[in-house]
Amino acid sequence: MRMQELEKVCKELLDNADLDVELENKTSSIRLKFTTGNKEGELVEVFFECKNFCFFKMAKNSEDEEGFFVGQTVVNKIEEIEGIKNFLVTQDKAFGNKQLPNILYHIKILGGAEIEVICFKFDWRLVIHNHT
Repeated sequence: MRMQELEKVCKELLDNADLDVELENKTSSIRLKFTTGNKEGELVEVFFECKNFCFFKMAKNSEDEEGFFVGQTVVNKIEEIEGIKNFLVTQDKAFGNKQLPNILYHIKILGGAEIEVICFKFDWRLVIHNHT
């Protein structure tokens, strides 16, 4: 996956973005849609698709507005069983008797709400709406 490109997108585009969160219980997936603008004044949308999630947390101050704004977004890809075991221990997450996956993704978003996702499958895409 294009993790270096994603890291750049998170740092350069997602600060101060608006965020929509969609949970899909039937497919055990979470969709995150970030909406922002770039330096050229174009509308930019970044979509995260988190499938087979094993952890989801969202905390928001009840006095805040209805929408979410993004302060910081970090996506970590954790590979190899030992790395995954160590990550789960440091996060105080139990995995029970289930077989550990070969890859785990940890998404953390800070801002108007704190959102944290741990999932087994992750994909993202960037859409830039050009001026016409």
